Amino acid sequence: VVVKSEVSEEVFHLAKELTQETSIIVTGEIREDTRSKFGYELCVKEIEVIGESHDYPITPKEHGVDFLMDHR
Repeated sequence: VVVKSEVSEEVFHLAKELTQETSIIVTGEIREDTRSKFGYELCVKEIEVIGESHDYPITPKEHGVDFLMDHR
């Protein structure tokens, strides 16, 4: 989870711009959260991009990137 008030503007912007399949290293804090089905969430503090990925090759149909991001 990236909380705008808890990270720099640069980290927040980077998180918004990440594309599917980009390899990253995330540094943060694990917090207990009863809303999570696992009982915990990772609250991001830093993001480092290791390998960028350009548009993921999914055909433009109802099961495109937006659908997959909403139903993961």
